[in-house]
Amino acid sequence: MLPSLACLSLSHQKCPAVSGLLPSGKPDYTAPGCEGGEGGDDDFLLDGKRRVRDDCTCAICQIDLADPEPNGVPYILSESCKHQFHGSCLFTWVQKSIKGSETDSITCPACRRPIPENDVLLLEAEYQAEYQTHKEAVSQNGLALEFVPTDLFNYTEIALAAVSHNGLALQFVSIYSDDYKEIAMEAVTQSGLAMEYVSIDSTEYKEIALAAVSEHGGVALQYVHNDYYAYKEIALVAVAKDGLALEYVSIYSDDYKEIALAAVNEDGHALRYVPDGRADYTEIALAAVNDNGHALRHVSTDYNAYKEIALAAVAHNGHALRYVPDGRADYTEIALVAVAHNGHALRHVSTDYNAYKEIALAAVAHKGHALRYVPDGRADYKEIALAAVNKHGGVALQHVPADNKYYKEIALAAVSKDGHALHSVAAGRDDYKEIALAAVNDNIVALRYVSTYHAAYKEIALATVAKDGLALEYVSIYSDDYNEIALVAVAKDGIALEHVPADRNDYKEIALVAVAHDGGVALQYVPTNRFDYMEIAMAAVLLDGHALRYVSILSSDYKEIAMMAVVKYAWALQHVRAKNLDDYREIVLAAVSEHGGVAMQYVPNDYDAYQEIALEASSNA
Repeated sequence: MLPSLACLSLSHQKCPAVSGLLPSGKPDYTAPGCEGGEGGDDDFLLDGKRRVRDDCTCAICQIDLADPEPNGVPYILSESCKHQFHGSCLFTWVQKSIKGSETDSITCPACRRPIPENDVLLLEAEYQAEYQTHKEAVSQNGLALEFVPTDLFNYTEIALAAVSHNGLALQFVSIYSDDYKEIAMEAVTQSGLAMEYVSIDSTEYKEIALAAVSEHGGVALQYVHNDYYAYKEIALVAVAKDGLALEYVSIYSDDYKEIALAAVNEDGHALRYVPDGRADYTEIALAAVNDNGHALRHVSTDYNAYKEIALAAVAHNGHALRYVPDGRADYTEIALVAVAHNGHALRHVSTDYNAYKEIALAAVAHKGHALRYVPDGRADYKEIALAAVNKHGGVALQHVPADNKYYKEIALAAVSKDGHALHSVAAGRDDYKEIALAAVNDNIVALRYVSTYHAAYKEIALATVAKDGLALEYVSIYSDDYNEIALVAVAKDGIALEHVPADRNDYKEIALVAVAHDGGVALQYVPTNRFDYMEIAMAAVLLDGHALRYVSILSSDYKEIAMMAVVKYAWALQHVRAKNLDDYREIVLAAVSEHGGVAMQYVPNDYDAYQEIALEASSNA
């Protein structure tokens, strides 16, 4: 597009060069006396350009040439026909002529005589140089657009470069520009403040405003005319982007409530801009604190519905209690709701408050961590701390100072509630052993938190595994007393062998004790690739034939172990799982050879060789 806006800026008269329309025929656009002869008295040169007489007009736009052109472009005199033009008008005409013609021939718009090609090239070079100069200027400082002629070739491109650098350059763009919308959209995208310079008379005002507030919220909304027909729609988009944009919404707007509710739902702090004298203030305030409890800070404590709003705020976020003065008659009620929803809200309650104990007990009942906010020098600290650890165990115990005179009593209550609480007890305490024993007595898992460096570790560990062999899982394998502790554990419960590392040098010793109990069930935890697997398995099945069920069929010694088992115990035959029929037949024959018909009751009736083996069993009988 090749604009010729100078014509519009100088006069309300329509310029033919802009519309692309010329009157038919060859009208004389030349003012009387303008066609002076070369070298005549009426002609003189200025800065290398022929200057016209003061009573002449541009042959294109009909604007008086005597007045200096706003853009400072020199006047042009056609050497071929002596018609004179604004440089900008002629250049626009040249560009439109080139686009609309199949040839490069350019004629005078007044008389249609050819304009010399050299004059055209010189004019084009001059305008291209000017374009580059202005483009570089606005790229460095968008506000330089103020000094760019609006009729300059490629003005739109320069204007876009300007507003892309600084949206406020929009103030220098005419709303009559064909590309105003494109330029304005770029400007308000770059800076919401550019909305100040968007004319409400623009047909694209709504679209531009929506783009501005969508990008910049209240920064742009402050410049949107609140009497504009689409103000509500624009404002709602603004507060949806940034609730604090409510600051710029007139409280007298018919749609204020709807806009305010949208604002506080986006950001509860938008409540700061809502006057509490409004009839709908309570409704808006409740919406605000339900979005963000901290919005309570913007509600006057003298407001008649303060309690209702405060209760809603602390129920949403207990920390909103910080904004409630403890001198209020309803403070205790509000505080209890706050700590019931978030025990940490106790941090905002003054320890001097007369109902502190009641509120603190409610807080630690909700969250054990709330005990951190209770000073341990209080006369009622023990009561509050015991309530905390009885409810939350170690979570609360970690906040009890180790030097508190009630620590032992509180710690015993904690570990009795939750053995894990032992993790919070320092091993260097004189009463550590007593507390640790109480902890493991409640929960064997607590054994993992007992320091292996403590002098009573062995005693505590032995007491624990003697009670429950599976506590061996929580015994440190690096303990010097591991062997002794492990033997006690597997003797109590054979399957504790599961927790013994198979690469220990004393594994065999521990395993033999383990498989001697509970029908050899521990045998299932012995790795079959151990060199001493057969020895351990033999010991197990000889002690109890039922142990055969736990012997791995993948063991290379399975057949030998099974035969040993069934020879000693006929009923062990029921646990045989041979790799093949030949092995099975051999194992069964060993059993009936030793026990006769007694063994046959453990042989399946559908076994192929059942009759043959039954005959042998009867002969042995």
